[in-house]
Amino acid sequence: MMIHSIEVGKRDRNLVIVMRRTSDGQTKTCRVHDMLYEFCWQEATTEENLFHEVKLDVEQSVREISTYRRLCIHSSILAFISMKPSGEHVRSFLCFSSENIDIPPAVIAKHTKSLPLLRVLNTESIKFSRFCKELRSIVSSEVLPKHIGGLWNVQTRIVNTQQISLDIQADTWNMPRLRHLHTNTSAKLPMTVAPKTSKVTVVNQSLQTLSTIAPESCTEDVLSRAPNLKKLGIRGKIAKLLEPNKSELFNNVKRLQSLENLKLINVGQTDQKQLRLPPAYIFPTKLRKLTLSDTWLEWDDMSVLGQLEYLQALKLKDYAFKGECWEPKVGGFRSLLVLWIERTDLASWNALGDHFPRLKHLVVVSCDKLKEIPIGLADIRSLQVMELRNSTKPAAESSRAIQAKKDKQTAAKTQRFEDFSRVNFRALLQHIGKGMIVSIFPSN
Repeated sequence: MMIHSIEVGKRDRNLVIVMRRTSDGQTKTCRVHDMLYEFCWQEATTEENLFHEVKLDVEQSVREISTYRRLCIHSSILAFISMKPSGEHVRSFLCFSSENIDIPPAVIAKHTKSLPLLRVLNTESIKFSRFCKELRSIVSSEVLPKHIGGLWNVQTRIVNTQQISLDIQADTWNMPRLRHLHTNTSAKLPMTVAPKTSKVTVVNQSLQTLSTIAPESCTEDVLSRAPNLKKLGIRGKIAKLLEPNKSELFNNVKRLQSLENLKLINVGQTDQKQLRLPPAYIFPTKLRKLTLSDTWLEWDDMSVLGQLEYLQALKLKDYAFKGECWEPKVGGFRSLLVLWIERTDLASWNALGDHFPRLKHLVVVSCDKLKEIPIGLADIRSLQVMELRNSTKPAAESSRAIQAKKDKQTAAKTQRFEDFSRVNFRALLQHIGKGMIVSIFPSN
């Protein structure tokens, strides 16, 4: 992303401001500067009938919407709908009411008929007791219907539901511009049945994100249709993916040559048989980020992850691993920059700097049995940030001891460089760094 700046008075301001970053420092969410927002709003509302915002004068707004393509409502949604608006050119209908509103399905059905070309519908502020037939052509809580496949121009689809699974009937592979498909549940992807006379496999070259899908959808037929996939999230009974007699499913994941980000989220209790990770050579070769959640693996399996050559960020959440003791092996995690450990029964963690030679960022969350953060981590030259949230008091004290040791090491390096050179101070700072940051919450 290009971040441009403009001169405002005597200060430089970014037109695009980063709000949240990923664990490895990449941009996750951003917003535009208020000056750019005002400019875009004025242009969109005054030029070419691109955008119309409804705030107070509902009656006036209803008379004007017929020529607009995008409609955004901030005022009373009920009052707006009661005016029976009609917009034959409206493609996007966005509701941002400050209050959640219950609207009868029959009312919504009539409203959608008045917007025949509607393609984008954001109704987070409206509560639906059920979905009417007309609305199902756009969104559904349990099924993403075949009609959705007709939206050939869609690039991103986000489906949130309270159901435990989502049956995607839409022909995702025939949507040539679709790049990202996100759901908050376990999605089951369709099997495309090609005509008997056809020898061509339908492939979506644009698709980069599938998150999250059911383990049983990780078939060769499905994943071979998304050869350029970079991010894959799998949610469900992970045993179906990792069991030795079903390893062909994980082999299908390995064949994704462009995959960089993989999430495995186990749902429900694991079977009586202990889950084990497959050998390192079964994992995608270019994997950079890996998240495991609720998998209840043994800490010995961490040696498998340590062999992943390009792994830079590893997140272990909600008992991804179980057991009171973890002793990493030397020679692993040669590229790891970020390590996140959240909610586990780990009590004794015996580690040295050589176990994580390039680690920059360590996060420990709600590990209420952990006795201490290994003091050996102070020997990692690259370690810059250590975050502890809801930790034990001994763990917090040990993290401060690590910070003190690194500060002492930095002071010693500073003295040595000052003895050799008092001229190139900038080079000195770049070599030594800015010191390590320790964040502990709650602070006491």
